[in-house]
Amino acid sequence: MKNKKKQLLNTAYNKAFKFRFYPDSEQIVLLDHYFGSARFVYNKTLHHSVHHYASRQHKITDDYGDLLTIKNNDFKSLSSNDRAKHLNELKIINPWLKNISSIVLQQSLINLNNAYSNFFKKCKNPSIKQKGYPQFKKKNNRNSFKIVGKNSLHFDNNGSFTLPKFKKPLDIKFSRTFDRAKVSSVTVSKEPNGHYYISFLSEDSYQRLPSVNERIAFDSGIKTNITSFNGKINNKGKEVFETFNLPDLKDLIKKIKNAQQAVSRKVKGSNNRNKSRIKLARLYAKKENKVNDFYHKLSSKIVSNNQVIILEDLNFTSMKENKSLFDNDIEKSKKSNIRKNLQQISLSKIYNYIEYKSKWYGKTLIYADKYYPSSKKCSTLNCDYINHELKLEERTWKCPCCNVVHERDENAALNLFNYTEDNAKIAIKNVLSYHREKNKNNAIIVENKKPAKIVMNKNLNLSKLT
Repeated sequence: MKNKKKQLLNTAYNKAFKFRFYPDSEQIVLLDHYFGSARFVYNKTLHHSVHHYASRQHKITDDYGDLLTIKNNDFKSLSSNDRAKHLNELKIINPWLKNISSIVLQQSLINLNNAYSNFFKKCKNPSIKQKGYPQFKKKNNRNSFKIVGKNSLHFDNNGSFTLPKFKKPLDIKFSRTFDRAKVSSVTVSKEPNGHYYISFLSEDSYQRLPSVNERIAFDSGIKTNITSFNGKINNKGKEVFETFNLPDLKDLIKKIKNAQQAVSRKVKGSNNRNKSRIKLARLYAKKENKVNDFYHKLSSKIVSNNQVIILEDLNFTSMKENKSLFDNDIEKSKKSNIRKNLQQISLSKIYNYIEYKSKWYGKTLIYADKYYPSSKKCSTLNCDYINHELKLEERTWKCPCCNVVHERDENAALNLFNYTEDNAKIAIKNVLSYHREKNKNNAIIVENKKPAKIVMNKNLNLSKLT
């Protein structure tokens, strides 16, 4: 059993510093030109790549009526160098591209190559359903361009920043300090709500905090977003749990729905529709800012006050997409609410914040094994009972061995707090033997052209548990 444990060192790393800026009318025109050129090169090169791939294969129908794709091996696939050559052709056909810094256009090609690389990496992983093939960029979505190389970055003596081929520096609201001499790249973006941001990637160093003798564990739930336990006991000898929930977003979500309806009623391409779209984008941004603010404050508090942090190793994508996660006897309305909660709380985001802040401050981060039954295992001392039949909608359950009534999320947090590799191995072996016995009793016969064979149910990947 592999247990992910991260002891984070005191080394240098790259950190992004993001600020909002306020361009004047002349700079807005130039920025739109930059955004449009970067988007144009990206989309044109993507179209060229897609067309190239389609032309190197032809489709035929076999004797059984199945559609087959035959590749022409004499026709090589389009490489990153070929895409760079295509950029030169675009500059000849479209001379206005020469008015834009070549670094911006080249970086747009690099972004496309990275998108292809990520796509092919996901294709090699069969567990990922959505592979994420590169998509064409739209004008009304987030627009951005990137400038790399210290020679292309211009800081004035007073600390202000000027983009290449811009006459005046940008009006940036610097809310934090950073080492301008160590800036390696700059990303300029325009959000759908019309706000402009600039991000400086600068080298920084980890700032280790003084070591504290504290340990905390977190269980990610549905009814309660996060339930934590840090070993505290009250006067009555009961464990003290702390819960964290997202701020109330009901009013904001209602406004978003009304704004969505307003956009749908407007004529496509009209100024009124564009105004409604911007209003909707600002509401989305407000919601995201509230959530991010909550997660940033929570993660900073967790990392600052504890030395060891224990989290569940969860697959968030599967939790949202896998229909088998929910029992069939749950009502459809409850299923829908569960999925909405999972999408709204963004557990992967809080996990990500805790992880990189643990790196900054030199904390130890432990991921419990993904097959560890933290919710189903009785947390009572010297009781190893595991409730294998515990359903998702059951928030409390009684242990038949020790007669202790457990609240689902609190029980899971307590088990994670006491998590070790040894007790995890015992619990997982218990789960393994249970599912093996269950699969033997529920074996199914699969009909095929070949003689019938017996196949075991594979609801649980037993090979990974050994």
